[in-house]
Amino acid sequence: MNSPRIFCIGRNYSEHAKELGNEAPKKPVVFIKPYSCLVPKGQTSKYPKHGNDLHHEVELVYRIGKAGVP
Repeated sequence: MNSPRIFCIGRNYSEHAKELGNEAPKKPVVFIKPYSCLVPKGQTSKYPKHGNDLHHEVELVYRIGKAGVP
């Protein structure tokens, strides 16, 4: 799998935004993540050595290939 960009939509769940002390935006927040942030199937993600307040989320990735074919 080789994808140069991952486009994300943030704060799209108003209750979760409130839980984090943020306002839900009027328009979606769009941002990009590096491809290296994906954890391959069967591998584990690493907990950072610094800090002790880990907030996890599960993200859904839909890969679209050339010619719009997944």
